[in-house]
Amino acid sequence: MGKDQLDSSPERLQAALVHAQFEAIHPFTDGNGRVGRALIHTGLTRRGLTSASVLPVSLVLATLGQTYVGGLTSCRYEGASDSDAAHRAVEAWLRVFLDAAILAAEQAQQISADVAALAEEWTQRVHAHRTSLGRRASPRTDSATPGFSCCCPRRQSRPSAQSSDPRRVRRRRPQRSRRAG
Repeated sequence: MGKDQLDSSPERLQAALVHAQFEAIHPFTDGNGRVGRALIHTGLTRRGLTSASVLPVSLVLATLGQTYVGGLTSCRYEGASDSDAAHRAVEAWLRVFLDAAILAAEQAQQISADVAALAEEWTQRVHAHRTSLGRRASPRTDSATPGFSCCCPRRQSRPSAQSSDPRRVRRRRPQRSRRAG
């Protein structure tokens, strides 16, 4: 991977470097991994790369195990920050991170395609079922009502004296707590 390729995606580079720097300082006694992964997603979202979804970069990094740890470890070099050794060390980490980002993007596209195919399959199945019952293939667009769930039909409510008066508020009785003993 050449320097020009690394410079071509500053958003990903920034997310990679922020993650590596955070993991290097490891500021908390617990939760550093969660915060480090959140920083990846926050950086990508703030830079406009993932405004509508979460790119599962951290999930891919977690599956890389030793490669991931080796990439992070390579960033912990000794010497001047402008030395060749420093550049090679950071480039090794960036290579690991960017490869993970590419794999995550490919997996996200595949998952999106799989979900779209599943939605189409279910639409076809619903149409076939409705047609076999002598109904139109698609439900009317105005047939859905608020409070309706596809798995639990809405209960018919009965008007009551209490519900007809908007000034009356129906209060629930507090439940008694059970005492151990």
